[in-house]
Amino acid sequence: MRILFYLPAVTQNWLNNLLTPIIRRAARAAEVHVVVPVSWRDTGITADQLRQWIDWPQIRWHILDGPDHPSFRMVPAAPDELVDFVAAIEADYIFCRSADIVTPQRFPGKVRFLMEGDYPPLLGDNRPHTDRVMLTGPSIFDHAELPPLSPGQRNRLIGHTAPLWEAFQRIEPGYPGGREAYLQSAGLPMDRPIIAVPLEAESRTNFFEHLNWGSPQNEAFIYRLLEECDRDCVLALTPHPLAGIQPPDILNRTVASLRRLAEFAPDRVRVLVKPGNARQLTRWLIQYSDGAILRDSKTIATAAFYGKPILRLSQFATGAWVGAYDDIRTFMHDVQAGRARTAAQEDALAWFAFHHANNAFVPHEADQTFERLLERVEHPMNPDFWEASLRCHGRDFANWFATSAAA
Repeated sequence: MRILFYLPAVTQNWLNNLLTPIIRRAARAAEVHVVVPVSWRDTGITADQLRQWIDWPQIRWHILDGPDHPSFRMVPAAPDELVDFVAAIEADYIFCRSADIVTPQRFPGKVRFLMEGDYPPLLGDNRPHTDRVMLTGPSIFDHAELPPLSPGQRNRLIGHTAPLWEAFQRIEPGYPGGREAYLQSAGLPMDRPIIAVPLEAESRTNFFEHLNWGSPQNEAFIYRLLEECDRDCVLALTPHPLAGIQPPDILNRTVASLRRLAEFAPDRVRVLVKPGNARQLTRWLIQYSDGAILRDSKTIATAAFYGKPILRLSQFATGAWVGAYDDIRTFMHDVQAGRARTAAQEDALAWFAFHHANNAFVPHEADQTFERLLERVEHPMNPDFWEASLRCHGRDFANWFATSAAA
């Protein structure tokens, strides 16, 4: 058996902390090839990282170091040559960390993508991630998809999430004083529709968003919304939770971009910096908003949990149970009329558990053998995994809950 890891968009954190255990397990079971470019803009592999693999001679590294190596992060300069190169390896399975999904879909073999596995809102506010990875394919941002379930499976999944959601609401019930107090603190009007617009992460390593939306993607997106949304509504923007930890040059550009948006239409755009920490900022906004507009953000799960109308403007798929709109004018009309469709609470509970039971996994967990990863490829829905995965997720939530309750 031959395995290929194609990693043009890999960051140091992803390679060191998430992919290393997967690659090592693969190398014990198969012939492993890794295709990765040299370091550029905090992606690719550094010489120091490569030296850490000196004790693994059975892994064959293919380092993309030609003058066009930056292009692999989004659109390869010579995609046909890349496809031919990968075809010559004759891999049975190909695992990708790639913003470009068009070229990998041309690779022979069984191709899957490795993506971040965490969805809000049931996350610790002080934890940027829990090291969960999810296996996707043939696409990467198909959010909230839920396959047909038997009544027993559905009840089992709802039974997992319902007590977690109840516990979460006890320790995070919302802004003190409720909606009126929140709107006053956030500087939002009480007599106009409030539309939450959580912004995507703009960073030097987020080639996923650069490829799909261009740059600066957030600013261009808001200008588009201003052209099409009702003038009566207020677009309330919240920065991505990771915005504050970007390098100074990226952070400064982000701040300048947000300032331009706020000044461009001060009566229609509000950039929120309070109240709450980075995650509360968006969660409270959605909780007290009249609807949410999203692109590829996983905040779609938060909006679904709180039963908010959702407009999703993305090239990727959305689970039908979410009831997401894809037309701005229809969305705004229904929100204004008070008849916008929303997700059912039980569907949100079932999907959230299904995601953690079936799709997401923690690479460091002892039971995450490479054979189990291959089984996920062969059988995308496999209830045999569910019990162990839900125990892992429940344990993580319980640890966070205990820490938060004690704080």
